[in-house]
Amino acid sequence: MENEPESFRFRIIQTVWLFYGFFLIGFNNGILGPTLIDLQILVQVEMNLITYIFFVAGAGFIMGILLCFVAERYCSLRVVLAVSIGLGSVVNIVLTLSSSYVYLMILFFLQGCTKGIADYAIMTVCNSLWKDSKGVSFQFVALGGGIASFLAPFIAEPFLAGKHSVSYSQATVDHPIYTLQRGHYVSSPYGTVICTNYTLTGEPSCYTYGETQVQGAYIIIGILSVPPAIAFAYYYYFERRKGVIPYEEFNRVSFGTFHKGSVLYLSLLFLFHIPIFGLCLAYGDLLSPFGVEGKLQLNKSKMATMTSLFWGSFLLGRVANLVLSRYLNLFALLLMNFAGLLISVIVLVVVGEKREDVLWIGTSILGVFAATYLPTVLAWSDQFMPVTGSVISTCLVASGIGEILIPFIGGKLFDSEGPGSLMTLMLVTVVYEIAAFVGLVIVGNFIRQKTDNRDC
Repeated sequence: MENEPESFRFRIIQTVWLFYGFFLIGFNNGILGPTLIDLQILVQVEMNLITYIFFVAGAGFIMGILLCFVAERYCSLRVVLAVSIGLGSVVNIVLTLSSSYVYLMILFFLQGCTKGIADYAIMTVCNSLWKDSKGVSFQFVALGGGIASFLAPFIAEPFLAGKHSVSYSQATVDHPIYTLQRGHYVSSPYGTVICTNYTLTGEPSCYTYGETQVQGAYIIIGILSVPPAIAFAYYYYFERRKGVIPYEEFNRVSFGTFHKGSVLYLSLLFLFHIPIFGLCLAYGDLLSPFGVEGKLQLNKSKMATMTSLFWGSFLLGRVANLVLSRYLNLFALLLMNFAGLLISVIVLVVVGEKREDVLWIGTSILGVFAATYLPTVLAWSDQFMPVTGSVISTCLVASGIGEILIPFIGGKLFDSEGPGSLMTLMLVTVVYEIAAFVGLVIVGNFIRQKTDNRDC
């Protein structure tokens, strides 16, 4: 029979592909941190210029969300997913094929656009497919991004340039003044040289790097991201040919109506979502430079492993929250995560820059307790106001703003104040998150009380 919604089995299949579609987002999130220094070597610019990657990628993410918000009114989200994931895969494949700084910035902007489009489309389709079980479905789909972020540093590690120490006198033989500034790329008879100023003697510590093969890492993640694009194109063609209406079109969610309390709640929800993933990106992207250039003076291979540990812990946190959401209410789950997040950043601020073992442990704990907020807070908020496509887009735009601001601010502070500023930024961001969540709880309870009184 034509013009019927998809079967339950077909919705399950679609959800699995949404899970895989999130790999594109996870790869993009997890690959930048371990490869940041190699990208600096590739385009031969200073650290303060390479950190503009965070800005342009975040701007692209917001642009992608807004484009998808408009596009869904004119075409199927299956088509949008096929195009965005396919284009995102191609962008990653060609991203590092040129050593031009301008080319790299343009491609990272396009990467951000495709990531934003895919993120919004995946969450919107998932929200429509499973209106009555958002908590589990949101967390399952987002789990795909966690897996990809965990794998990305392992994919990158074999392609990273080797690091070798060189004395300050050797490094400055041709550039006696220029290399006094921390984090600058310079050329010398000894190859690519980057100098820092964090040795105990106060003399800058300098390193040479061999030729980077980072292009291979981006090509691999691009190829691995292609299958969902093919799948969504096929399913769109198959459904239209058979006369089957995609479930989210058959049961399309309206924009909903909002009263004053809901508007205030939505505003707080927007403010809350600004830093929740920007924090993860800033930490994951700057962790390798923190270990390499900071007081611990760790090598890039070890820091790639630590970055993978962070995203692996992030993945573990999403799995744990997916399981626990079946036994605990979402509010208790969020309180538990906030407590763990606050403890982890305090430990990292106090001793993370001084002891390697604490950095490993703190990084893993931070990853576990930073994982759940974007899907879980949306699902928890459904009791106070309907989670429609407009609500999802509002939260994703806020997250996109955070993906610009938090890593960009972190990169600038890293360049001007040194690696230790990363942990301080994490603490300030977590305190902001907790304050915003307290506001959500207060306003949410007010909305529920007004609703209960109206129903009496």
